[in-house]
Amino acid sequence: MKEDPLDKLIVEKDTNDFSLELLASTLQGFVRFTKEGEIIFESSFYPLPEWKKIVIYLLSRKVISIKKLITNYEEGAGPKDISEVIGATSKNISRDLATKLKSLVRNENSKYKIPNYNITKCAEMLK
Repeated sequence: MKEDPLDKLIVEKDTNDFSLELLASTLQGFVRFTKEGEIIFESSFYPLPEWKKIVIYLLSRKVISIKKLITNYEEGAGPKDISEVIGATSKNISRDLATKLKSLVRNENSKYKIPNYNITKCAEMLK
């Protein structure tokens, strides 16, 4: 039976078919992590626009989840959680998530996360 070439384009929503190297290089220079899962922001993180800080923070949560640095860790985060960590108002966070980052993030029960298939897009946006 002939294979359908379009099948190669179809992926699962939460596919793990992405480059860990790309994720690491995207975050390199902005964050580090303790073995306990604490995110340590580098000095290059602070002058960034808020929307870039949101992307970096959400990608950082992905690393904590992938590496299982914290048990029973939920990758998604709400606007209030994000605002407390990056130092922006939750109103601004909500606005950026609904506008600039709408095509990048996925909202699941008012918690936002970046799907694995959007990591390449994140890397391009953060250049």
